[in-house]
Amino acid sequence: MKSQKEFFLQSEGNAWFRRNRDAIGKKEKSRDPFYGKVVELLAKTGRQPPVAGATTGAGEVITLLEVGCADGYRLNWFRDDGLSVLGIDPGRAAIESGRESYGLGADELLHADAGGFFQANSKKFDFILFGHCLYLIEPREIPSIVAGAIDAVKVGGFILIFDFDSSPQAQAYHHVPGLSSYKARYDTFFTWFPQMHLVEKSVMQHSFAMTDGNPKEDCALSVLKKIAVNYAYPTFAGDIST
Repeated sequence: MKSQKEFFLQSEGNAWFRRNRDAIGKKEKSRDPFYGKVVELLAKTGRQPPVAGATTGAGEVITLLEVGCADGYRLNWFRDDGLSVLGIDPGRAAIESGRESYGLGADELLHADAGGFFQANSKKFDFILFGHCLYLIEPREIPSIVAGAIDAVKVGGFILIFDFDSSPQAQAYHHVPGLSSYKARYDTFFTWFPQMHLVEKSVMQHSFAMTDGNPKEDCALSVLKKIAVNYAYPTFAGDIST
């Protein structure tokens, strides 16, 4: 039997996009929690989005990666704000649509799975977004993806996750018999690493409305910041070696 990753790369990624294409086309950045939060974080850290093609005050382009980007509608918003963007998605139909609809290039939209991407990746990003996709990845794949993302985000950069937020549970994936979805508090997979600090978390429904307390349906937007190794593993004066 095919693995979950193979199903999404070969067929279900395309099917998911076709089922959701109309809804994706109606997305508004004014109501998008990822977009608003990235803009807010840039302002808080003194890094206003530059004019398209320009650099920041430090002479550094702000880089953003979105995992599970669909057709790149969100990447298009950020690119218009001057960020350098890259998105990956297992749906080839979504990638082709984004290249046609938004003019996103082959170096901005990739047909790939998260594990394979991070295994080959050497780039560093100021922001990494996981947009409601981790719950569809087999648990055995998650540790390497988490480690890859932490390695790929810059010190001082942020990983943002919007996904289900509950005690670990597996449920049948309704669209493909034999596949499962895996709900968990995914921010805890990242904060196991001392370099990652959870700086903000908002629990809500999938629609972004206020939570009604249903542990099976609650989602969360989690913001994690990568700190320097010497802060993650401090050496305190007066320590005695034994």
